[in-house]
Amino acid sequence: MQIKVGVLGLLTEAGVYIGLERGYFREEGLELDLIPFARSAEQMVALGTGELQFGVGAPDVSLFNSVARDVEVKLVSPNGVSNDDGNDPAGSWCARTWSTAGGTGTPKI
Repeated sequence: MQIKVGVLGLLTEAGVYIGLERGYFREEGLELDLIPFARSAEQMVALGTGELQFGVGAPDVSLFNSVARDVEVKLVSPNGVSNDDGNDPAGSWCARTWSTAGGTGTPKI
């Protein structure tokens, strides 16, 4: 099953790249197509139109605007870093609702 995932090149995405390198996604029948973005707001547009199934980013105005417009996206997992200096940026993995993204069956995610 092909899944398009928006990435920003963040350290917190390392697990995705490690999983790809070690074949974990392939073992589950998933082929990830990583699509690079410069900002999380750009991913919200792609999630809203169904061009992506997953994206990563901070809870920003684009997320709140999407929710206010009834775009079917869900926060499915935290994706953040805690720093020693107390600066704790927040982020999350967002997923487009599977049934409206053209998926068939139930994804094993």
